[in-house]
This record gives sequence, structure tokens and C-alpha cells, in this order.
Amino acid sequence: MTIPWRLLPLVAALALTGCGDDKPIAPDDKDSESGVEDNIETGAPDGIEPEPEPEPDFTTLSGNVADGYLQSALVCADLNMSMTCDADEPQANSEENGSWTMEISSELMSAGTRILAEATADVTVDEDTGKPIENGYTLMTEVPVDQQGDPIFVSPLTTLIAYEAMNGQWASAAEAEEAIKSRLTTTADLGADYIAAKQNEALSEDEKQEFEYIHRIARLVATIKGIREESLRQLGGYSAEEIATAGTEDIVAALDVINVDARAELDEGSTFDPKAIIENGNYVNVTLND
Repeated sequence: MTIPWRLLPLVAALALTGCGDDKPIAPDDKDSESGVEDNIETGAPDGIEPEPEPEPDFTTLSGNVADGYLQSALVCADLNMSMTCDADEPQANSEENGSWTMEISSELMSAGTRILAEATADVTVDEDTGKPIENGYTLMTEVPVDQQGDPIFVSPLTTLIAYEAMNGQWASAAEAEEAIKSRLTTTADLGADYIAAKQNEALSEDEKQEFEYIHRIARLVATIKGIREESLRQLGGYSAEEIATAGTEDIVAALDVINVDARAELDEGSTFDPKAIIENGNYVNVTLND
């Protein structure tokens, strides 16, 4: 067939249009339906900010640590149950009146938390004496989920309760406390701040005196723990848990003796001296430092 010369340019143009290569057409940055350009980094349309990540939910824990109130003790949430305060665990240094405050992720508190307090020799100050303690020791308490908003008191007595519950001696911390209260012939709350309680004018004189005895018991327990823990540190080769719980079993066994010594009448003008009592008393496996 002969194509008229006037139509040749049109035929050539049609041929070129139909013979394009197979290379895919690159998509532009616009949404095929909305025509709105997308932000390559976030995937969100330009001009619309992506929803921010939810802020972590934190719980504030606070309280006091005492033998007498302890200043410059390291208080932490023992999340990995290692019986030592690791650098990556929530922690705080105690201040005047043994007060401390820390924040912890609420998610990590879901099953309750063990609080440790590490009192360090020549660093931690016992407000009973106004001097640094001679031997370091570790105190602890278990904080149930339903008590996480309450002030947390960490003391030698909460340590005994937590130890007995932790080692399966009793089904719960509440049962462990009742057993220890029986040994100490008291009905006082062993988880209470006994220093504040013995000065509480809302209590009777008998109740305040009972908390004075509880304070003395705590001082004896802390002194024994310090001696036993320091002896293991010097020997070496013991785990953090073995050191932190050193002497606790012996202390529980000696509670009857400790109770008698704490309740003994003081000579006129004398003060309660835990170290002298232990040195002169009937305490098994306790050797005082020179």
C-alpha cells in the first residue's frame, strides 16, 4: 500500500509512541489517591506529625532507712534479686532522717519489689551516734504491689522478716512477722518507723516505750550483721547474697537473748551500747573487731 506523502509525519509519530522501552515509570512522592506527598522518614503525610511514643509510666518510691536513721546509705530496687545494688538499678542515697526517694518504671513494679539499703563502713552515718558506722551491712524489705504508694521503712527488723519469707520459713511476710513478734514478746508493728513512733505524742507512754525497745533490738541486730558481714568480706570468696544475709540465721536463733538484753533496765546515767552488750553477752558466732 502506498501512503500519501502528506500523512508520513503522522504515521512516524504514532510508531514512536507505540515503541517505548519497558523501563517502569518511577512513582512520584504523591499518594495515588489523595495526591498528598509522604514523608519518606516517618511514612506520615507531609505536614502531619506522627503520633509520639507513649511516655514511660513511673512510680515514685520513698521512705526512710534506719538502725538509727542512716545518712549516705545506698538504697536501691533490687530488680534482679542479686542482693546487691547494681549500677543500672533505680537507686538513691539516703539523707537526713534516713530519707530517700527514687523513681522506678511501673511495669517493673508489677510483681512487687525488694528494696535494699547498703550501709558502708566509714561512709554511712548512724544518727544515733552521729558517727560513721564501723562495719557495713545490708538491710532489706519486700514491697507488695498494694503497698507501693506507702512510705517504705527499711530496717534490721524488716530485714529479718524479708529473710524468713525469702527462705521459705513462712508462707508470707505477714506470717514471718507474726512469728518474730512472738519471739520478741511484742504486738508492735515491726515494719513501722520505730524512731518516729517512740516520739509520737498520740501514743501512750507504754506504746512509746515499746518502740524504744524495738529500736534497741534493731541496733543489736544491725551490730551483729555488720560484724558477720565484715568477717566474710575479709575472708573473701563469698557471694553478694552470702555476705548480705550473713548472720541473719544466727540472729533469728538468738532473738530470745536479744529481746532480754534490749529490755534490760539501764543503769542511771548510762546509755544503750549494742557493742558492749554483744561483747559481754551470750552471742554465738559473733566476734567483735579489734
